[in-house]
Amino acid sequence: MREGQAAQLTVRLSAPSEETVTVQFATQNGSATVIGGDYDPVSGTLTFAPGQTELTVVVQTNADQLDEPDEVFSVRLDGATNASIADDRGEVTIQDDFAPPPPAAQISINPVAGDDNVALGEVDGVPTLIITGTVGGDARPGDTIRIGFGDEQDPNEVLFTTVLPGNTFQVEVPVAVILDNDTVRGSVSGQDDFGQPYEADAERSYDIDIPQKIVSVSDETEVEGDDLVFEVSLHPLSVYADQGVHTFALTDITTSPADYGSISFSDGVVDNGNGTITVPAGLTAFTVTVAGAQDLVEEDNETFILSIDGVDGATGLGTILDDETLQVNVSADGPVEEGGLAKFTVALTVASAQAQTVNLSLADGTADSSDYDNIQFYDALGQPISSALVFAPGETSKDVYVRTIDNDPPLNEPLENFTFTGELVGGNSDSAQGQITDSDRPVVQISGVQGDGTTVEEGELAQFTVTLN
Repeated sequence: MREGQAAQLTVRLSAPSEETVTVQFATQNGSATVIGGDYDPVSGTLTFAPGQTELTVVVQTNADQLDEPDEVFSVRLDGATNASIADDRGEVTIQDDFAPPPPAAQISINPVAGDDNVALGEVDGVPTLIITGTVGGDARPGDTIRIGFGDEQDPNEVLFTTVLPGNTFQVEVPVAVILDNDTVRGSVSGQDDFGQPYEADAERSYDIDIPQKIVSVSDETEVEGDDLVFEVSLHPLSVYADQGVHTFALTDITTSPADYGSISFSDGVVDNGNGTITVPAGLTAFTVTVAGAQDLVEEDNETFILSIDGVDGATGLGTILDDETLQVNVSADGPVEEGGLAKFTVALTVASAQAQTVNLSLADGTADSSDYDNIQFYDALGQPISSALVFAPGETSKDVYVRTIDNDPPLNEPLENFTFTGELVGGNSDSAQGQITDSDRPVVQISGVQGDGTTVEEGELAQFTVTLN
């Protein structure tokens, strides 16, 4: 019989009796016991009235939640009156009816990164994050934990671990897997005490809060007129960031806006026109191009600063190398008649942003100090000027004069020359030849004859004196 049912045992007489028959009965433990709660004990006396041949002993069995083999107990007869006992034992078999309850397990995943918000500071330079959780119900240490990321049916990554003592679990997950997904799914699987398999699932969503971070701007140097292309690098994890707005500035150090042209950006970066730029999502690098500008001014190399995100970002130094070579050229205006001013032009090849000095000097050729003033220089008005000729910033040409001397006699001297030199301080030198002409011709004069100066006696010599002035 099934446990929990009442066992009914029939006690029979072999034939009707004209006398009253009595017999005592009592339950007796077998593998089923009273102390084990398998059945309720009974005992007593059965009384058969004359002519009665059957009586019933009822014993209540008890159901339990144990998975156990069939059990046996018996009912014993004893002390019969007006009859003898042919069979003193009736055996009852209790059939176990245990049906294990369906297994029940639970799994929960703890907050990712402590608060379900994965920030840059939590993953910067960190190779893995640890996902933790707990199990409950029938789940137990040693059970299998499966952790998946991404699509439930086709996850991007699946990792396995086991339940630890205390019904906890943890698994190290590569940071890239965490950042590539925003949901973690976990399951626990195992068997209960009755060998029944179970599986429980859970999932947890989290936010990926990775901002764009500018980490460097390259320093660039180019020759004047060429573009400067700056390399801007973002933190490698910025690939997971949404688009961002960043401050942008180009600050002159020794440059001015005339020294460079327009500014442009690569990779879809947009200049917002208000001192900020918008960098698209997913970028880890882009370039900033500062167009070159050409001038004709000799100047020092110039610099400016390109900065993104101010003190919290990065800066790059832009250097513009001047491509103008400053030199001095000296030219002579041509020959000058002695006594006049010989004109020389002293010129710079390009304008300079700074004052420049050219030191002047004279050197004799076929002309010497008797032919020209080889010490002093003059302006167009004949006023003395310094031999240190100063060009103000932007000036490129000056006229300088050398005074020649009319030193007749002698007259009709051949062409004479001297050298005029200009030496640029810190630079080159150049010379030109000054030439002095003498166009005066001597005048021939004849003085009178001997005697009264106009006549001479015949037969005498007439003497004339011929002179040059």
